[in-house]
Amino acid sequence: MIMSVPNPRTMICSGCGKKFRIDQTLTPPFCSEQCQMADLNRWLSEEISVPHEGGNPGQSPKEIRFDDDDDEDE
Repeated sequence: MIMSVPNPRTMICSGCGKKFRIDQTLTPPFCSEQCQMADLNRWLSEEISVPHEGGNPGQSPKEIRFDDDDDEDE
């Protein structure tokens, strides 16, 4: 079985799936700033997230609050 080895200078964009040359972008693993910003928007709108274990599926993790040292003085 012959397998084709991809050119080490080409990648597939994580945003749109287009092949691009790694030396022709400032935003790897994205082909453009537009794809990079679209990905950031998906993270910020919580369309995608890091998977976590525990709890009920579909239930988001509890909010974690850290004590602020300044609050102790009050």
